[in-house]
Amino acid sequence: LANILRFARRYDEAIVAAQEVLRLDPTYGPAFHTLGLCYEAQGQIDRAIESYKRSGRPSGNLGHAYAVAGRTQEARMLLREFEQRYRETGTGAGGIAQVYVGLREYDQAFDWLQRMVDEGAGATTLDDGSKNLRPADRKPVRRSRVRHPLRHPQQPRSAAGGAGRH
Repeated sequence: LANILRFARRYDEAIVAAQEVLRLDPTYGPAFHTLGLCYEAQGQIDRAIESYKRSGRPSGNLGHAYAVAGRTQEARMLLREFEQRYRETGTGAGGIAQVYVGLREYDQAFDWLQRMVDEGAGATTLDDGSKNLRPADRKPVRRSRVRHPLRHPQQPRSAAGGAGRH
C-alpha cells in the first residue's frame, strides 16, 4: 500500500503506511526504503538518508541523497563500491547513474544510463516516481546538456550522434 501511495505522490499517506509496516516488523528493509523515497521527494533529505541507511543495503537512492545533501565524500565512497560491484556482477548501472545525477555530473550519469539501455535493462527500472534522477535544484536536465543522447540497443554507435543531437 505504501508504494502505491508513493507512486500516486501521496507521500504523507505513504509514510504513514510504511510506518505501520515497521510497527509490525521493525526490521523490514523495503519499508525503510519506501520512507526514504517519500522523504526525499518531500525534500527532507536528512530523514531520507537515515531511512535509506536503515533499509539494510546501500542503494543509488542513498548515494543520490548524500550528494543532494552536499555529503559528496560519502556519495563518492558509495560510487566506488557500486562501480566495483558492477565490475564484478554487471549489475547496478541505474544506481550509479542516480548518484552521478545528485553530484550534477550529467555526462557520467548518461553514460551509465546508456549502459543500462545497451544491456537491455532500459530506463523503466528507474521510473519509480522518486524524482531522484534530478539534481538538487530540481531543474530538469535537457538532453542537449550532454555529449551523447541515449540510443536504442540495436542502434549503432555512429547513429547516436546524428539528427538527435542539439
